[in-house]
Amino acid sequence: MSSSPLPDTPGSSLHARELAVATAVFVVVVALQVPFLLHFPVLMDEGGALQMGDDVRMGKLPYRDASSFAFPAVYYLLAVLFAIFEPSILVGRALVATLFATATATAYLIARWSFGRRGALLVALLFVAYRVWAFPHWHMPNYSTLAMTLALLGCWLAGEAVCRRGGALLVLAGSTVGLAVLAKQDVGLASFGCLATTIGLMGWKEARSLRKIVLFACGAALPLSATFAAFAAVGGLDDLIWEGVIAPLYIATYLASYTARPSLWPLFSQDLALRQNVFSYFPPLFSEVYGGRLLRSALYRDTVAIDATLKLAYHLPWLLLVAGAPFTLRRFLRSASDPAARRELVLLALATAAALAFNKPNDWVHLFVLYPPTILYAAALTSRWRNRAGTTAAAALAVGTFAAFSAVLALQWRAMHSHPIRTPRGATYARLEQAAALQQIVDLLVADRRATPLMAMPYHPMLNFLSAAPTPTRYYAIWPWDIDPQRDQKVIDELIRNPEVRVVYSPSQFLHFPPFSEFAPKLYAHLVEFFEVDRVAGGDFQGFTFLLLRRQPPAAGASLIDVALREARTVVRSAGGRQRPATGEDAAALLTHRLWPFLPVLAPLLEPEGEAEISLPIAARAGERFEVSYGVHPDRWPDPFAPRVSFRVAVRDGDRVQEIVAEELDPPRRAADRPWRTVSLDLTPWADRSIELVLTTRASGGTSHPDLAAWGDPRLVSSGGR
Repeated sequence: MSSSPLPDTPGSSLHARELAVATAVFVVVVALQVPFLLHFPVLMDEGGALQMGDDVRMGKLPYRDASSFAFPAVYYLLAVLFAIFEPSILVGRALVATLFATATATAYLIARWSFGRRGALLVALLFVAYRVWAFPHWHMPNYSTLAMTLALLGCWLAGEAVCRRGGALLVLAGSTVGLAVLAKQDVGLASFGCLATTIGLMGWKEARSLRKIVLFACGAALPLSATFAAFAAVGGLDDLIWEGVIAPLYIATYLASYTARPSLWPLFSQDLALRQNVFSYFPPLFSEVYGGRLLRSALYRDTVAIDATLKLAYHLPWLLLVAGAPFTLRRFLRSASDPAARRELVLLALATAAALAFNKPNDWVHLFVLYPPTILYAAALTSRWRNRAGTTAAAALAVGTFAAFSAVLALQWRAMHSHPIRTPRGATYARLEQAAALQQIVDLLVADRRATPLMAMPYHPMLNFLSAAPTPTRYYAIWPWDIDPQRDQKVIDELIRNPEVRVVYSPSQFLHFPPFSEFAPKLYAHLVEFFEVDRVAGGDFQGFTFLLLRRQPPAAGASLIDVALREARTVVRSAGGRQRPATGEDAAALLTHRLWPFLPVLAPLLEPEGEAEISLPIAARAGERFEVSYGVHPDRWPDPFAPRVSFRVAVRDGDRVQEIVAEELDPPRRAADRPWRTVSLDLTPWADRSIELVLTTRASGGTSHPDLAAWGDPRLVSSGGR
């Protein structure tokens, strides 16, 4: 069955003229992305894709030599591009710009099923504006963007194939969807299942219906079977199945407790649950430019407009299916041979697949990368009113206004991220605070000219890529979940086996992930025991924080932590003068032993505008030294509300108190106050006397926090260092 519409009427989009228009759309969309290509590096997802692509170029085999939960298509695509053009962030960004332009051109071709050329171009303009709101997935090379591009292509090919004789297009459509499976399992499999079901539904009265499904399935099997055979040939099939098939199912059970889609009800009142996690539900790019002002506005404070808008955006994919599917199915059942009805049914299948593929975490980032089928299906449904008076003009005005606002938003965001970061893998741009931190840490890593591996923890593989440093283990990132219970021990073994490994730790972590110290306690404890902070990069509000670690020799002397917990007298004073001495069970609440980045500490309870005093009894001996460090937790450095903290070290000898150190640190506002200080006190002047070492912290201004300030690894060291 074929269709030969007039040049500007809805119908087949396989005509040479329409392919030429789609090519022009592709070129224009690539050009529109050029000013934004190099702005804002994504440390985790983008860094992992780029580093894996570079490792594949160097001969590593995914899953066996490098851990990944996604199928390998994007890694091999990047590896080929890196082999041709050399590894760089520009090559990765050029790839994603090409993918988005391809997706937009495909969206135009799909829209031509329902609209004339001008209407389809309007849909393409809407698609371009959508990219701004889908940040960062269409901004960085990623398996999801590749999968969605291929799913759209497969949908278009399937829509054309079901309206024509012959099976070549069906095989090609199936192969494209098979490649989508190789890019991302859930998107690809859902697309294959829904499209195959639809193809079968269309031919349920035809003798050739089974043949069509077989052709589509065989097409999908071609890239899948070739990939599995290639991995089997090099002994990597078991690893592929374990990490690409079994591990994602395990992770899905772990993610069940993560960010959920906000409840549709209550729709007409403010939703506390949504507002408690509002920045996960907000569009990230919009949030960065306008989020602060919006949250302070009367619109957010006094109305339900923001709550309702966000909820409708999250629930539109399935609401649209519920509302639109009856019309699409009725149209098809009334005229099963109508090409327009068949194509709309194919588009419904892809929209259903996208809705099914929306897995946890259900935040905005993971929602909007799956939105293209929803946009296209919604447009197809509205095409029923395209010939009514005023509807075309109203649609053009609405889309044009949305596109103009999106363009202004994108330009404002670009201006915010205009500070360069020069790296061995090319330049990229970010906010001033982010660029400063990244430039500092990359410079530190590049200055070390040894070809030594780098472990960037917990999940910052972009540092590996930007500094051209290989990873020492098969783990690019330490996730809060892993199917291998021995993962942390394997990383520890590699660190022990290779003492030259450089380690960077970043407190800049995802709020909806548990802290690294909680989900990898054994590995974290190893770092605390055998590493110390060498250099600090960043730490500013709205920036990144990086700690470059170095191996430390075994600590000299005897730790006083256990002694302090048993024998120290701790007094906590509040701003109003109320005093809480540590007695009995109170002691555990007022003074605790913690592992901080990267040393064991005595952490006193410090109330807002309050003071904590630890008095540690010591029998001083000639030639002994008391050593202790002090500082503010790195997690608090970027906190603009964190108070200034005063640290005081004194010796109480009977009624006489001698002050040794007194210093106020303000890390959020003074970068020089971020590295920890160390005190080394010679106890010889108090030899053979019982004294008290008095360690006092005081918070001044701001809001206090349980993990604010502490005393690091207090020890007694003899003159011989023992």
